Amino acid sequence: MKVNHVSQESNAMKGILYCIVAYFSHSFVGLCGQEFSHPQHLPVILFFQSIVCALLSFSHVKKCGFKPNANTSVNLYVWRIILGLVCYLQFFYLLSHISIAESVVFQYSGGLWVPLISLLWFGLAISPLVFFIIFVGFVGVFLQMQFNGNMSPWLFFNGVSCGLLQGITLVQIRKLTLTEPSSRIIFYFFTLTSIVMFPFAFPQLSSLHLGDFLLLLAIGLLTYVGQVLITQALKYAHAVTLAPHAYLSIFFGGLFDWFVFQKIPSERQLLG
Repeated sequence: MKVNHVSQESNAMKGILYCIVAYFSHSFVGLCGQEFSHPQHLPVILFFQSIVCALLSFSHVKKCGFKPNANTSVNLYVWRIILGLVCYLQFFYLLSHISIAESVVFQYSGGLWVPLISLLWFGLAISPLVFFIIFVGFVGVFLQMQFNGNMSPWLFFNGVSCGLLQGITLVQIRKLTLTEPSSRIIFYFFTLTSIVMFPFAFPQLSSLHLGDFLLLLAIGLLTYVGQVLITQALKYAHAVTLAPHAYLSIFFGGLFDWFVFQKIPSERQLLG
């Protein structure tokens, strides 16, 4: 398989299938995260999530080598790590205050930003139909939000910026996959994230129980599966192609809210 430009696709259908399973896995991460999540636990969640993913990817990256290819932009790696870390922090912060479905809606509104980011970054043309779909998508996101006492302006800002950063990282991963193996992309992101979060997580480790460790392990394993699949998906298809399928995460998150937490969606949310 050879794809030498960000706009080319080698197997869009395969990429879409990987993408769907990845978003299902990520919705499970949201379920586990809400069970454990509290603002003070954010460093612990991110540390365990990252260290598990880094360890799982180590053997794979060892085979292909740790050194990035000569034509890979190191700056792109650095910004993917920084923006990805902030995006995860915001996602788990949202989970500690609002429902899984609402948190997932915010994060995966990133799919709506992808065409606009691709237009500005790569100059990829956007048809009037895509612009219309983006508009309808943002209307749907707005309808999904429950603007009650739990939805403060600060939470709303975190949600919107989380979605924007998610869109940027999707485009960044797509660009990296043109020159880098997925295992190396995943390894560097989670290794450096675990190093950054360790000093903040360490003071809380002694207060964790066995159940907490099992939940954190599940978050790490599910995140790794989701990251591998979404990175592979972006290797086969452009982020613009995959973006609409991000809404399956909203569907999965809504089901978890309904069946696990008995949070029945309102008519407004169903319309969204």
